[in-house]
Amino acid sequence: MDVYGPLRAVLFVYEVIRFVVMMRVCMTVAPAGGNTESSAFPYLVYVVPNALFPLMAFFLWLSLSYYKPYISLYTVGKIIAVVSVIGWSVLSFQTILTSLMQGTAGIVTAGATFMLAAGDVFSIVGGLMLQNKVHHFESLTARPLATLAETTAPEQGGIA
Repeated sequence: MDVYGPLRAVLFVYEVIRFVVMMRVCMTVAPAGGNTESSAFPYLVYVVPNALFPLMAFFLWLSLSYYKPYISLYTVGKIIAVVSVIGWSVLSFQTILTSLMQGTAGIVTAGATFMLAAGDVFSIVGGLMLQNKVHHFESLTARPLATLAETTAPEQGGIA
């Protein structure tokens, strides 16, 4: 089961970087000023729940066999993230184009959003690989030993 240890480590590092970038993009989008009406707090409400993704990736990195139920949750969460970016792109295409024409803040925000979505696609693939590995391992351990012996060749110690 530790064959995918480096993949799990990469998923964790990506999730930490993703969360930091999301926080930075949120601070870029938030209006400047110190009063409560223009603070970054309303924008942080959208970012803070994403702190669960680095935690899930960390637990999967620690013990894949113990935290295997999180793999499906992680993958579905990533799928929802990608679908929401696609939906945001379609529904606010005009706003995105306007912000891109206005200056660097719009370019940075849109670019970071699409880079994170591309990274999420790779994490979906990684989650599916982990899920496949866990299911394959569980199917091997669920079979009785006699069945495994019958499926191997006699020269490998199986039953002829």
